[in-house]
Amino acid sequence: MSRDSGGTWLPFIYRDFYDLPRAILVDHEGTAYFLECSFDEGLDEYPDDFAVYVLPPATARKARDPGAYWIGLTRNGRLVGHVPVDRVHFDRSLRRLIRADVFARLDG
Repeated sequence: MSRDSGGTWLPFIYRDFYDLPRAILVDHEGTAYFLECSFDEGLDEYPDDFAVYVLPPATARKARDPGAYWIGLTRNGRLVGHVPVDRVHFDRSLRRLIRADVFARLDG
């Protein structure tokens, strides 16, 4: 975790990238969260928000393995809310850090 004038930043790992990470695994205050913004075939585009899930520790551990599949990862998780994509802040690379204030923006 790092902190600067923009708040607290958390390291994350991700799968799927289109303009920004679309499947994110991040730890915050001892809890593993999975943020998912999967392509919606019916809309033929990405939704405007991330669904945010809390993952059990064993599921999160398995997901961190470099060769792990993330398909179906939400089945073991608990949906805790949604957050608009445009309210999620990433580091300049879009691939290493996410600002922790995302958890204050959850709608659920």
